[in-house]
Amino acid sequence: MDGANGVEEGAWDSIHLVTTTIDGNNKAKYRLNSNVFLFVKDSNDKQGKLDMGGQLLKVKEDYVNINPKMDI
Repeated sequence: MDGANGVEEGAWDSIHLVTTTIDGNNKAKYRLNSNVFLFVKDSNDKQGKLDMGGQLLKVKEDYVNINPKMDI
């Protein structure tokens, strides 16, 4: 591909990690870490050469009450 009509090369990847801990008060703590990686390469006569990459990390936590009488 010559890059004249769009991205010449690109790649992305992601990692997601969920952890759970339970305390003595029947509460569960959920934590989600999401990490996304991006790389883009392009070149053309009007704009020249472009090599760009980046990474984004988002974290979300929440607490949930556990019902000890619930059958699993």
